[in-house]
Amino acid sequence: MKKSIIVGMLLTLSCIILAQTTIIDTIWTENSLQGAIGYHVQNGNFYGGIIPSGEGVFFVGDSYDPYSDYNDISMRAYFSFPLQPIPINYSIDSVYIKVYQATSMSNDQFGFPIWFENQYYPCSLFHVNYGLTFEPDDFNPEVYDSLGAISTNATIEWKMFNITDAYLTDILNSRTYCQLMFKFPILTDYDHCQDNLLFGSSFAVGHPIQVIITYSQYDSNVDDLSTEEIGLSVYPNPCHNTFSILNKSSAHFQKIDLFNIKGQKVLSDIISSNKVSETRLNFDKSTISSGIYILKAQVLSKNKIHTITKRISVHN
Repeated sequence: MKKSIIVGMLLTLSCIILAQTTIIDTIWTENSLQGAIGYHVQNGNFYGGIIPSGEGVFFVGDSYDPYSDYNDISMRAYFSFPLQPIPINYSIDSVYIKVYQATSMSNDQFGFPIWFENQYYPCSLFHVNYGLTFEPDDFNPEVYDSLGAISTNATIEWKMFNITDAYLTDILNSRTYCQLMFKFPILTDYDHCQDNLLFGSSFAVGHPIQVIITYSQYDSNVDDLSTEEIGLSVYPNPCHNTFSILNKSSAHFQKIDLFNIKGQKVLSDIISSNKVSETRLNFDKSTISSGIYILKAQVLSKNKIHTITKRISVHN
């Protein structure tokens, strides 16, 4: 008897484990929004632009000047990764940027950049916003956050960095891309020597820059958020030809639809912005007749997509 019970428990546990799946998605940068920008310290000009198709590397550092004979240009690199919808019943476990460090120059010698008077600076990664165009004056974009060092040594290898918080912040703020900037926290060292890192771009054969997203499935029948916690309320209820949807929490409403009791969708994409705390919906009697309706919302909270419903009575 005891043996059969134990076997039954093991089989149940096995089914639970097998039901959980993981999705790993690789995202490539938007080519029209990736590039490098240089700042010329002597004349104050900005240079650069979109990385040409087929150009497999980009520089970050100083004294790399493809435009003239000067040696005091500081180069920064920029990348935009399109945000991906989170699959229903999955949560984001992690988001990593993966970039290949191809070489490292310090005072015209191979090695990690050591700057003027032996100053040591790591190559840093920043979460930024330079919009939906890429221009030379984006050399100083809006900075959301300094994420840390993408490289601290001269080793030729793949560099991995966790950008989960930055990526989720972009989702929660309804942005189109996760935009990142590589730079050294110094403009130039004035020694007419090269101090830079060479990374692979999206065109690098075998070494393209990428973002890797790991999703894990969760049990949709066991939700760790209640409707009250998410903070969705509808009023007045019953209603006549108008009602309001109130978001009382920090949850991110991705989609709200209205269905009749037959399961037919009568209104879709009710909200135009998930950052609006209150949405008022007006409808005419020819569109929605008296009866019972179900408001269905998809909400992003705690890295998961939750589906919540509200029953609405309409009296015309």
